[in-house]
Order: sequence, then C-alpha cells, then structure tokens
Amino acid sequence: MLELDVHQSKDGKIVVCHDSLLDRVCGPGTGDISNLTVGPDPDATLPQVLREIPIEFASEKTHTFKADASIPVNSETRICLLTEVFDRFKGVPLHVDIKEEGYAFVKQVFDLLEDYGREEITFIGSSHWGNKKHINRYFSLCSKEKRLRYRVFGGTSDYCRTHLLYRMGLLPFVKLDYDVFSIPVHVGAMRKDCEKEYGNFLTRILTPWVTSPTLWKYLQTREIAVLGWVFNEEEDLKRVLQFPLNGLITDDPILLYNLVLKDHNSLVTL
Repeated sequence: MLELDVHQSKDGKIVVCHDSLLDRVCGPGTGDISNLTVGPDPDATLPQVLREIPIEFASEKTHTFKADASIPVNSETRICLLTEVFDRFKGVPLHVDIKEEGYAFVKQVFDLLEDYGREEITFIGSSHWGNKKHINRYFSLCSKEKRLRYRVFGGTSDYCRTHLLYRMGLLPFVKLDYDVFSIPVHVGAMRKDCEKEYGNFLTRILTPWVTSPTLWKYLQTREIAVLGWVFNEEEDLKRVLQFPLNGLITDDPILLYNLVLKDHNSLVTL
C-alpha cells in the first residue's frame, strides 16, 4: 500500500504532496499548491522534486532522502497528479488523505476513486478537522450500497472521539462510521518528536492514551482495520511488528521489507 496526501491546485487539479507549501520538497520560493496552475501539460507546469529532501519524521540515522545518480530527472521525478498515480499503479492499494478542506474537493476525490473503480482498494479520508462534515454530506447523498464500497478512515475528530468514548466505557454503545483507524503510535522516534514539541510531562500523559493496543483489538472485533504511523527506525519497526496492528506506515519501505524477510512470523501481525 502507498500512503499519500492530496491538495487542490488553482485550476482544480488533484495534486499529490504531503505539504501544501512546496518549498521543502521542491526548493525555496516554489510556493503553495493552491497558487499553482497545472493546465493541460503537467510536465511543463509541475515542479521537479529536489534531489535531496528533508524527512519530516526523520530517524536518528537518516534525516534526508537523496536520489543517487541512477535516478534521472524526468516526468517521474516531479510533483504528480492523483490521476497519474492511479494510471501508474493500477491495482495497488492506496491510502489517500484529503488535506484540502471543502465539499467540492472532497466530492472530486471520492468521485475519482469511483471513476477508476478503486473504492475497495483505497483507504480514503481526511485528517483535516473540517472535512468530516463534507464526507458525511457526500455519503448522505449516495445509496447505502455505494457507501459500502468505500474504505473510509476516521479523521482527527473521529480519533479524539474514539479515544474519549473508549476511556469513558461508552464506545461499545456508539455507532462508528469509519472502516479504518489510522493513527500515530508514540514509540521511539515518534515519541521523541512529540517530546520536542509538547515537552516530556505532557508526552508522558498522552502516550498511554494514544498508544492503546487494547483499543486497537476492540476496534478489530468491530471489523475496523487499525494502521499505525510513522516508523522510520529499525528498533521502532521491530517493536511495533509485535503490536496488534493491521498495517504499518513508514517512509522507508525497504527497511520494513528486509525486517519482514528476516522474521516471517511478523507477517502474522500485518
């Protein structure tokens, strides 16, 4: 599965990038995706990605991704459109986070999944607080049969609400309208990053709340898949492979692949 985020360009195209501001991945002064006009020829308008990119959730050993000399500079090394990803990776499961708020854009992305017949092999949703109501509106205008074809992951409000209801003992009595629980797991490098941003005291309080294997197991009994992110350290991956997670999200899939090859029992968890 490939995990990616999408934003809307000035002319309404669905652009794939983690950041709305392209400066980190394409260089200073590139600007925001919302100010970018893609037009009919993406090769002429979408910027090239830097040969060396700073990693947002950097590991202790790796702080950047650097392209070696074997990787050419061409149409495959620029910022791309979601349609291009769908065309290139047919049949490959995806995890798509809609970062731009607005009903029209939410509808555009969900409709595109249907156009490509990708509803059942794509985890779709939004980490943007404001998009929950837009996703609900989209499905309120659809048939129940259509909703069942999609695999929607819970947003930020679902994440907070689920944890609160679980701690209150009320979760078994509440209907959940998502199919996937995609969560940050505070171990290793992720926890250190949290400590830098929020301090040691608050991190110690929050970690048991957000890293809760008993909650994950309960959600799985309700046929909700649980995915954890983001693990870029070998020790972190070794640890979370023992957790009751249905999938792991990493910026270093080769590292994860090699670990799984060493320990085939790890596949039981995934």
